[in-house]
Amino acid sequence: MNELINGENICNLIILPDSSSNDYEYHKILKERGYDILVLDHHDAEKYSEDAIVVNNQLSKKYSNKMASGVGIVFKFLQACDKRLGITFCPTYLDLVALGEISDMMQMQTPENRFICDYGLSHVNNEFFKTIVKKQCYSLFGIYEDAWTDSYYSNGDLTQIKVAFYVTPLINALIRVGSQREKEIMFESFIHGKNMIDSTKRGAKGTQETIAEQSVRNCVNAKSRQKREMDKATELLDIQIMNNCLDENKILILNADEIDAPNTLTGLIAMDIAAKYKKPTMVGRITPNGYLKGSIRGREDSELKDFKGFLNGSNYMDFVEGHPNAAGFSIKHNNISKLIDYANEKLADINFNENFYEADFVVPANYSDLYDLVYSLGECSKFWG
Repeated sequence: MNELINGENICNLIILPDSSSNDYEYHKILKERGYDILVLDHHDAEKYSEDAIVVNNQLSKKYSNKMASGVGIVFKFLQACDKRLGITFCPTYLDLVALGEISDMMQMQTPENRFICDYGLSHVNNEFFKTIVKKQCYSLFGIYEDAWTDSYYSNGDLTQIKVAFYVTPLINALIRVGSQREKEIMFESFIHGKNMIDSTKRGAKGTQETIAEQSVRNCVNAKSRQKREMDKATELLDIQIMNNCLDENKILILNADEIDAPNTLTGLIAMDIAAKYKKPTMVGRITPNGYLKGSIRGREDSELKDFKGFLNGSNYMDFVEGHPNAAGFSIKHNNISKLIDYANEKLADINFNENFYEADFVVPANYSDLYDLVYSLGECSKFWG
């Protein structure tokens, strides 16, 4: 951003998707340097920036869908562009919007999110998306690749839950543990998935394959590497918890400096620990200036629905930014014990080992029409989010 050509900025506009709504200081700096800034975001922010154009569903009083993710806001912006230009180009990308909404674990009670996912998953156009679904067709549909047909899209068999379990984790793994070149190849495969490149498949030297095929294989390999890293990290953190009796506290605060795992896995490690011990979890590393920085993961199936809000309310945090139960954090090292004491007191009445769910309706076990009710719900299984 600082580079100049003949004393002038190399670009006029900086677009910041899925981020930066509350980076007011940096917006001002960029504006003073002559840049226009467009933010397309869904994260919470206190106010609209005075130095950037911000499109954010959380700040808008007119837009009712507060469950749209960053990719959803980008799509709404593209819809506005289509309308201004008199074209209908952006619906082509609804498959990727659906993939993004699912991967960001957005709630699907909102009709707009529901429509995007139902339509997008039954109209998959992106070559990389198609290729990764075909590669996972046995896990997704119980068939082998040689029996694959595109009818599995059109008849609604590709559901949100299937994508969340068998597609998103592969993409996520490559982003977290893949090499820079592998990430570049995946980015390119989302754009030009049919382009041919030299094959890297074992035993296929001298042949070519589509960039989408190569990227999907990279994703599968990255998932295996990630699992090995995760298993090793979790085992070491188990020892840390046991040796220090940390599981006696209401929340777990763990030091990842003691494990040999990439920083990109911190959030996943926190998620695994939170699920295993059924406690809200913070995993971070100590910075040179004495802060523990990392990721939090809360327990949505407990009475504490907003771990981020709880931490911010403690007044011990340097910052907690992100989603209610998945966010980044920073806390002074000498405030950790104070936060643990605070959590033990405030959360004393919550038993995280007892799953807590909000029910849409409750019927007694001897309800006379229970069979018909369960059967009718089963017929709608493709709609579950």
